[in-house]
Amino acid sequence: MKIIKKSKYLLAVLLAAAVFCPFNSFAYIIPASRIIEFMTGKYSSVKTLKIIQLNRVVDINQESGNSIENIIYVMSPDLYRSETSGLPHKRLQINNGDSRLSVVDGIINDGEDTAGLPYHFLFVAQNYQETLNYFKEFGINVEKTSLTRYAGKISYLIGDREDESPKLIVDKELFLPLLLKYHDSLFIFSDYRDMMEKDLYPYKVVHLHNGIKEEYSVKGIMVNPPLDLYLFEIPYIRDRFNKSVSE
Repeated sequence: MKIIKKSKYLLAVLLAAAVFCPFNSFAYIIPASRIIEFMTGKYSSVKTLKIIQLNRVVDINQESGNSIENIIYVMSPDLYRSETSGLPHKRLQINNGDSRLSVVDGIINDGEDTAGLPYHFLFVAQNYQETLNYFKEFGINVEKTSLTRYAGKISYLIGDREDESPKLIVDKELFLPLLLKYHDSLFIFSDYRDMMEKDLYPYKVVHLHNGIKEEYSVKGIMVNPPLDLYLFEIPYIRDRFNKSVSE
């Protein structure tokens, strides 16, 4: 309970710093649909990604835990595979459209909550209207757009300004996502680096959720590598693991 309370306090501080710097200006602010269109358009040439990153859980005293290597495969528009082989568990997660599968230590966990849009989908080619609809489903009020200052940059804030409200903050000049909050999750994106010509990817991501703080640091990234569809085929993967358990 203390961890959850501290995490909520940290969340409130971060959001207050993000949204309580409004700009009293009569300058025209483009609507959310255009912001999302520009943001997704930056990645129109990125069809697939292979990402190697380190995941680290930070405890209540801000002491670093062990880093676990995570390999992620993403294929536009909605195929995602995450493999974690370190302690304490070997974990596999698949998102294939609306279908999801989680496997921990070779055991299929149908009841595990893996709902939501992996943030990696923001960095591959997407239809901006479908992305806008995803944000609507997350509870972000896409009818509200304002200016704010976040991480020292003038940015667009899509959604309501209240701390607990779902929202998306986008860099005003570069149209890069800086913060995404929905349900019980808050993602903070930083340290953007080149991954292909003008395309940028956040090499550092902080994820606050359910009283837990996780830090993701990219070790390496491949843009548009050839990926086999079977990596994301849930019936095939489910059948393979069921067979291994029965043998």
